[in-house]
Order: sequence, then C-alpha cells, then structure tokens
Amino acid sequence: ADRFKPRIVIAMATVFWGFFQAIAALCTNAPSLLLTRLGLGASEAPIYPAGGKLNAIWMTQTERGRGATLLDGGAPLGAALGAVLIAGLIALLGSWRLAFAVAGVGTVLAGFLA
Repeated sequence: ADRFKPRIVIAMATVFWGFFQAIAALCTNAPSLLLTRLGLGASEAPIYPAGGKLNAIWMTQTERGRGATLLDGGAPLGAALGAVLIAGLIALLGSWRLAFAVAGVGTVLAGFLA
C-alpha cells in the first residue's frame, strides 16, 4: 500500500479476489478448490493494510478512530451478509457453482469500479 497507491492496491486485490471466487465454480476436486480458496485469501490480504493507509490519508487525526471502526466492523458485517446472499443465490440458482460464479463476477466488477 505504501509502494503503490492504496486505492490501486484495493482495486487490484478486489479484482483478483473475484477472479479466484469465480474460478472456484470450475473446480472438480478438493485440491483445485483448496488452491482457489488460498488464492482468494491471498488476494484478500492487502485489503486491511491498504484500507488502513487510506484511513490515515483521508481522515483527520481526530477521525481516524471512526474510520478504523468502520473498516474493522465492515468485515464481519460483510461476511454475515455475504453468507446470507450466497445462500440465497444457491437457493435461487440451484447450484453453489453458479452462486460462486455470480459472486465472483460481481466482485470483479466492483474492483473495476474501485
């Protein structure tokens, strides 16, 4: 995040995160699914440090606690809502594979927008 602009790091991490989410739909065995999940985790890893850097850049010193709280609170909230959304997609589409593909494509699009 220090070497590159944090906004670019977040955007690229989000694109790769979505890519690994989407290609998990193509997995046919446990090792390939494990590799895609490891790729997703590695892609997700820069989000917190880059978010912290953005917090330091964009927020005044007196507002940084609020920014950190939003960043730290958003992750578990996103996981909770994401689980409900993915379960809904699985029920709607009838396939975990399609749900992963839809979520992955949506995440890649969000990365491009970022």
